[in-house]
Amino acid sequence: IKLNSSVASDEYKLSTGELTDICHRISTWPAQFILEDPASRLTHDVAVSIDRLWKDKAMINTWLDRKNFHIMDNTPYFFDKILTIKPSQEEEQKTGEFVATFDDFVRVRDQTTGIVVKNFRAETEFGEYKFEVTDVGGQRAERRKWMRLFDNISVVVYIMSLAAYDQHLFEDHTKNCWDETLELFSKTSHESVFDSTDWVVFFNKVDLFEKKILEVPFTVYQENFNELHAHNSLKVKEFIKDQFTHRFYDALSKERKKKRGNLYFHVTCATKEDDVGRIIQKVQIDLIKSQMKKMGYLL
Repeated sequence: IKLNSSVASDEYKLSTGELTDICHRISTWPAQFILEDPASRLTHDVAVSIDRLWKDKAMINTWLDRKNFHIMDNTPYFFDKILTIKPSQEEEQKTGEFVATFDDFVRVRDQTTGIVVKNFRAETEFGEYKFEVTDVGGQRAERRKWMRLFDNISVVVYIMSLAAYDQHLFEDHTKNCWDETLELFSKTSHESVFDSTDWVVFFNKVDLFEKKILEVPFTVYQENFNELHAHNSLKVKEFIKDQFTHRFYDALSKERKKKRGNLYFHVTCATKEDDVGRIIQKVQIDLIKSQMKKMGYLL
C-alpha cells in the first residue's frame, strides 16, 4: 500500500504531510536498522514518531487490510506500547529502564531457520523420560532440509494458526495460509516413513482467532460454509479438525491404515504459559503411552 501516493485511496492517505515525511524516512531504513543498535537508534523521538504513525487512520486501515499482506499478528501489541518501551528521560527516571516481560518475549516473531535440536528430561507418572525435540523452519525455503530428519521419529508436532484463515503466505501472496497448511500436512504425513508415527496438531493463536471470527466470517475462506455458522468459532474448529482427520487417513491402503499412528488435536494459545505447559505435559504422556502400547507393555 503506497501511503499518500497518487494511486492510494483516501482511506490509506496519511492525515498530514509531516506524517508522510516520517513514514518515508522510516521506510528507507534497512530491515535490521533498529535491531543492530537499539540502544542508540530507538530514541524517544523515534518512538514518538512510530506512535503517531500507528495511531493515524491510514495506518489503522492498513492494519485492518492485513489479510493481503504478511503483517505479524502481534504488531499492535508492540506498537501500542512503544512509548513504554522507549519513554522520555523524565519518565524513565520515574519508572526505570524498560525490561521485557515473559509476555513480550513470547510475542516476538523469531523465524526458525535451519535445524534446532534440544534435549530435556521430564518427570511423568511413568518415571523420568528423556526427550529430543527437533525444531525445523516451516517456510518453503526450509523444507528441503526436512528429509534427513524423517527417520526414527516418535511423534510429529504440527502447528498451524487458527487466525490465518483469511491470510496469505509471506512467500506467495496468492496462496492462502490454510490451503498451504493442509496441503503440506497431507503430503508430509503420507510419507511412508511416517506410517506408524503419531501426529499432534496444535491449533494455535486461538485468542486471535476468537476475536477475528466475530468480525471476519469464515465464508471468506470457505464460500459454501453454512452462513449461519460463519461467525461460530466452535463450528469452524470442528471443520478444520475434520479436514486434518480426512487427510490423515485419505487414500491409504488397508495395510497402511492398520499400522497408522494416532492423530491428536490441541487448541493452544502460545502466550498463555500455564495452558501451554499443561498441553505439553499431556502430549508427553500420550507419547509415552503410545510407545508403550507399540512395544506391548500396555493394552
